[in-house]
Amino acid sequence: MTESRRLLGNTAVLSGAELCVQMANLAFVAVAARRLGVADFGLYSIAMTFALFARTISLMGFPQVIIRDVAQHRERAGRYLFSGIALTVPVALLVWALLPVAASVAGYGPQMKSLLWLTGAILVGATIQGLAEAIARAFERMTTLGVFRIAVSMTTAAAGIILVLSGARVRALVALQVASVSLEACALVLLVHRRVTPLAGLPSRPAMSALLRDGFVLFALSVLDLAMRRVDVLLLARLSGAEAVGLYMPGLRLIEYAGILRMSALGALFPFLSARWQESPEVAARGYNDALNAFALVVFGLAVTLSFGAESIIGLLLGEVYLPAASVLRILAWSLVATVLSGPVLMIVIISRRGIGAFVAVAGAEAVVKTVLCGLLIPGGAQIGAAWAACGGAVFSLVVRTWWIRDLLGPAKRPLAKTAARPAFAALVAAAVYALLDGTTFWVALVPATAGYVVTLQLLGAVSIFSGVHAHSSVKSP
Repeated sequence: MTESRRLLGNTAVLSGAELCVQMANLAFVAVAARRLGVADFGLYSIAMTFALFARTISLMGFPQVIIRDVAQHRERAGRYLFSGIALTVPVALLVWALLPVAASVAGYGPQMKSLLWLTGAILVGATIQGLAEAIARAFERMTTLGVFRIAVSMTTAAAGIILVLSGARVRALVALQVASVSLEACALVLLVHRRVTPLAGLPSRPAMSALLRDGFVLFALSVLDLAMRRVDVLLLARLSGAEAVGLYMPGLRLIEYAGILRMSALGALFPFLSARWQESPEVAARGYNDALNAFALVVFGLAVTLSFGAESIIGLLLGEVYLPAASVLRILAWSLVATVLSGPVLMIVIISRRGIGAFVAVAGAEAVVKTVLCGLLIPGGAQIGAAWAACGGAVFSLVVRTWWIRDLLGPAKRPLAKTAARPAFAALVAAAVYALLDGTTFWVALVPATAGYVVTLQLLGAVSIFSGVHAHSSVKSP
């Protein structure tokens, strides 16, 4: 299999798997949101947001180090995995103990403190699962990983739907997540050992040193990146309450579902470019340009569709009580455009090791700007203010990261205007079609608007500007 076909194949596998995973999650979210009500669904979302931050802290940035280093030196897999487990499990236990304290400091009441004590039980399994998944990604065994994730997500979603329909409330759903993640961690380690690579070796001082040395900076970047994605939820919960979170999360989750292709492509590109960077750094520039072109072609179409169909989509999935979330979705759709056009900058920084320490300051500035915007806009606008803060933070990141990656890749970086111009024009054509068919339902207008978008891209030659990633490598396919 050629390198480009292998990359496209891995992207397709990850995209298909992620689509199945997110559809299972969407089914669960739709049922849970309807049966729990806005306030309880908001409470569950707050607990899971805390769990996401706690998991990121517990992993200490090690998965990125493992993917990068094991992709280049596969014989290190076992030592890196077990060294990572030895370092992260004690941290996970400490973070678990501190979660209720964090709730008290943030001003949450006894109910949230009790719920977070239960939520913290996720962390040990979540850290082991994250490290084992990194080994599978480093070996580019995307099919094995994808099938496993589909099976786990569908089983968990089905169990969650059954629990909700039987009258279970928030604590039972959190307990389900704890059990699911713990079983997933054990099963994934066994799967990696049997289907990916024998996990030989014990924790070693050199492996621990390498993880700690590089992981510290990547940990800081991971926390700041997560803050960019979730500080709006935490501040919204603190300033406006669980009901506002319940109206904000549907739009945010739908935006995350819309980003499946981008996340899958990045998941395939990371080990691919990590294994080949030392042989040909120019591959990174071509891979970056092609990835950004593909992202732009998709994201402008998604944004205009979500903008015009926000009420119809929210109403269909969650019911009329969640229709106020349509305004959130409409704003966040264009936040997604800015986020996607920012490109896979962090991935290139990690792989190249160029300016990685300095990039912490960039990520910190992005997190500070979004936090300040949230503090200014949420008190008066609740979930709408949070959406505008997210959009403003994404635009700031777009400006900063576009400047940063140009300095990193040099003249090989294609100008952002050249990448975005044709998809943006095609989005205007699609918007005009939606406007002309304003008297019809969104679902009827969707077909001609999508056709107009695709035909415009074809006429403009937007799909002919890919350079292709054809670099050869001595790393053999597994």
